[in-house]
Amino acid sequence: MATRAWNGDEYDVVSQQRFAVGDLLIRLAAVRSGEDVLDVGCGTGELTLKLAKIAYPGRVLGIDNAPEMIGVALSKAKATGVQNLEFRVQDMRDLDLVDEFDVVFSNSALQWVWEQETVLTALFRALRPGGRLALQFTAKDFSPPLLRALEAVATMMIPGCPCRSGKYPWFMGEEESYRRLVKTVGFSEAKVWREKWTLYFPAAEAAVAFFRAAGLQPYLALLPEASHAAFCMRLAEELEAICGCGEIELPFDRLFVLGQK
Repeated sequence: MATRAWNGDEYDVVSQQRFAVGDLLIRLAAVRSGEDVLDVGCGTGELTLKLAKIAYPGRVLGIDNAPEMIGVALSKAKATGVQNLEFRVQDMRDLDLVDEFDVVFSNSALQWVWEQETVLTALFRALRPGGRLALQFTAKDFSPPLLRALEAVATMMIPGCPCRSGKYPWFMGEEESYRRLVKTVGFSEAKVWREKWTLYFPAAEAAVAFFRAAGLQPYLALLPEASHAAFCMRLAEELEAICGCGEIELPFDRLFVLGQK
């Protein structure tokens, strides 16, 4: 089966609502001028650029394990002429940075790894004493209509699909257990909460385009590339059956995490 490569340009086109929740996280992170910031899972660098402007003259480093995303981020940085910004292809699970940053920031990225304690330990290590953690990612059962539609389409189109019956390809955070994990790693003043978030789309096809740019990747990877369009079409039909035709609202609940070293 072919794995569809990340497409940074496509991701940017459909991700304004994804960036909106990131703007809230930026405000919660309260980055100050002169602080050094690490953006984990920075994607195409849209939010990293904003962090660099706020933190200037502090250093900002964006990391992502998808070269296609980093390529778009580098082009953006070059076009804007921002000097205090660096991007690097790097898996968050392999971070070896020690006492380098005042703030670690991550928007909609930690759902892609199951080794949460490994990652949180690395993020703790990357912070200077007194440094701050600001994360946001998918909350448990974040979108019942989407998950119901995905279950139906995966059952129809992917024989033996491992992403069924409540088994999803993303890590989804639950408040109490994640609060305990953050404290176990060593963060103090840990605040973890679920934030209700709603996405608005003009039609089911637009919702599927939004998720295809990121969240659907594990499902599409289980299919031949020639079947990707049919999978997305059927998913749009299922969403219409659940949510109705025309404009739809989808829950997209997030888990927010703030902590201090």
